[in-house]
Order: sequence, then structure tokens, then C-alpha cells
Amino acid sequence: MNRLGKIAVATTVVFWSLGNLIVRDTSLTGPEIAFWRYLVAAAIYSIAHLAFVGRIRLDDARRAAPTAMAITLEVIVFFIAIKKTTIANVTVIGSMTPLLLFG
Repeated sequence: MNRLGKIAVATTVVFWSLGNLIVRDTSLTGPEIAFWRYLVAAAIYSIAHLAFVGRIRLDDARRAAPTAMAITLEVIVFFIAIKKTTIANVTVIGSMTPLLLFG
């Protein structure tokens, strides 16, 4: 792995971890945090897609919508859980979610 890749991974891990602490200490509710997070992400990803790939087709958006809604609900529940219990509990429970696919 090259140096830039290592820096990118380290930066991502740090910001991902700090994000949970910020969610825990903010006065916003879980759904409000998820809304703002996805609004900003949608703007950034839309600009990147437009710049590197082209216009987003309506058909692609329709196909992605069910998965996007499921992930959004998971994030909302995750943020609500961070407010109600410890970050360690939420992280452990969240990391076990893929096990449901194998059950």
C-alpha cells in the first residue's frame, strides 16, 4: 500500500471514530443528525458523480432507493442508540449486524 493510501485510511478511521463522539455530545436527535449527514453526503457525492461519471440517471436512482432507505433507517437507529447507551455497546451490536445475513 502506498503512503497516500495509508494516510487516507488513517484519516478515515480517525474521523469515523470522532463522528460517534460528536453524535453522542450534540443536542440534535438521531433522525436530525442522520438527515444533515445524508444531505451533506448527497451533495458531495452528487458533485463527484457529475464530475467523474456524468449525470445520475433516474432509473439508477430508483433501483438504489430501497437499499438507500434501509441504510438510512439503520443509521437513524444507530444514532438513536448512541444517545441511549454507551458508544461501545452500540459499536459492538452494530458490528454483529452482518451475522443476521448468515442466520
